[in-house]
Amino acid sequence: MSDLLKPRYVLALLLTFWAHKADASGEATINTAVDGFCAEQAYIQALAAELDTWTSASQQKAAELSDEAKMLALAALRYQQAEAGKQYLALAAVAQARAAVAAIEVKNKQPLLAAASTVLTKAAANLAGLHAANTRTLTMPTTGTATGSALGVLDSGSKYCTAEATATLQAVANCQTAAANIEKAKQAGSVFLTAVDFKIRAPADFKLDGLKVQTELKGTVNAGNTISNMNDAPGCVENGAPASKSSSNAIDMKASYTTAAFAAGSIRPSTSAGAISDQPGDLSKTPILTTATEISEAIRKGRSNKPALPKLVSEETSNSIATDTTMAAYAKQMLQTGSGKNTPTATEDPTALAKQLFGGPDVNLKTSFIDKLRNDETKINSGASQITGNTEQLSKTNFGEAMAYFFRENTKKLTAAASSGAKPEGEAKTDTTEKQDGKKDGDNKTNATDCTGAEEGKCDKTKCDWNKEKRE
Repeated sequence: MSDLLKPRYVLALLLTFWAHKADASGEATINTAVDGFCAEQAYIQALAAELDTWTSASQQKAAELSDEAKMLALAALRYQQAEAGKQYLALAAVAQARAAVAAIEVKNKQPLLAAASTVLTKAAANLAGLHAANTRTLTMPTTGTATGSALGVLDSGSKYCTAEATATLQAVANCQTAAANIEKAKQAGSVFLTAVDFKIRAPADFKLDGLKVQTELKGTVNAGNTISNMNDAPGCVENGAPASKSSSNAIDMKASYTTAAFAAGSIRPSTSAGAISDQPGDLSKTPILTTATEISEAIRKGRSNKPALPKLVSEETSNSIATDTTMAAYAKQMLQTGSGKNTPTATEDPTALAKQLFGGPDVNLKTSFIDKLRNDETKINSGASQITGNTEQLSKTNFGEAMAYFFRENTKKLTAAASSGAKPEGEAKTDTTEKQDGKKDGDNKTNATDCTGAEEGKCDKTKCDWNKEKRE
């Protein structure tokens, strides 16, 4: 039976199909809503905001990883002499590695996301300006001006009449009727990674509405006669009497803009890299309006650079963290049998060793290790005063001082142990193991009571040491 026909594979394929179908359905609903300037603005702003959210979320996660690494580093030093010391040191190693990865990921991808967001924001601003220009109010003058010279439009023209209209831009748009579609368009960020067709008009291809100029004639206007100004409308009269719209022989003008129905844009970003053109050195070609190529490349670059950050250690279990490469390497070193081999034996799988380090499989690291660092309040000396706090608090407020304090305390304990002849627990165990591996015939239970012998190896070396000078 083919693997693809097995139930689990069929289910996976169906789930993938349904997921893509849901994405396509969501994209279609959102795209249909982009039926005018107001919804288009909401749509573009949602896309730019999605990129900004990726940046801010990755920065926050990187900061959390860094804070966790500091907390675990402090815990490893604080509990160095305890059994949990090696566990916290392992977690600190993983946390530090992940914090470093996150920092690099954010550093490399933040500029790319910012550049892509800037292109989208610029496109929205361009379209807003063009919309303002397209919805301006045109005001015709109340008078016309006659000029006794040729305008140059007609062959052998000798006189012309002129009137200057004034265009006023709209500072605001009335989007009340588009409220429902605006809400749908705001969901564009949810399909940023999967959308095929982006409903953005390219500002560089924008067509302004046309200007329509009309003239109205009354009676007979003879260019051979005198042409005078009209004083109550944008036009001129013949012979100047009366100088108004009521004149028997007159010409009047009217101007207005044509209007075209809104047509949503269609930008389909490619999967291969294009070129976002920077401002050229030639100032005579300074870019003003965003092009379709720039928008397409910004979308492609944006969604191919979503930061992928590792999990926090506190989000892991002993099972999941055991597969971490840093953890596997650490466990291999810490949990070797003492044979001195650089690689585990067949029974020393790094993943199994990592689980063993934390007490077995399915151990919740947050509950078993991280939460304890939020409840282990202690006091550290700081000159004439004391600083009180748990490990997490100290790692955030007094990290350097706390690290120095616990390092000093550990050094004092090691020095005291060395002075008394005692050995730290880990060192003693290692020393004993090495001796047992080196001379197993040194264990003579007969001489264990007196702890004496004439030759090295003839005493119970788990209870006394051989004195080379005294030879006993």
